[in-house]
Amino acid sequence: MPSRRANFLEGFLKNERTYLMMKSEILSPQRVLDLYYLDTRWHLLEIAAMLDRADRGAVAHQDVPSLETDLRTQLLREAIQILATPSFQGNRTERLLEIFSRLDAKNQQEGAVSC
Repeated sequence: MPSRRANFLEGFLKNERTYLMMKSEILSPQRVLDLYYLDTRWHLLEIAAMLDRADRGAVAHQDVPSLETDLRTQLLREAIQILATPSFQGNRTERLLEIFSRLDAKNQQEGAVSC
């Protein structure tokens, strides 16, 4: 159970982030880390856990087609490469959206529901 201090800090950071976004202020790199590090760390751990589960599933269910042939796996690997590469262009979000739109386009061609 989170402490009252943790709840206060979480609420404070969310409100401060909202305030800063409304001001459209460009934050210093240190301030960005201060505000977003914990959330980002959590998301990366969640991604690692999902990939570990998929790998364990591949070992346990070797009769199922490989994840390597699934377009979603390929797209995730490309996205991780983009995130891992330093960029001062600030267009990582746009590049990820372009990558993931390939899945949407493929699903539309096949008449499937988009993920």
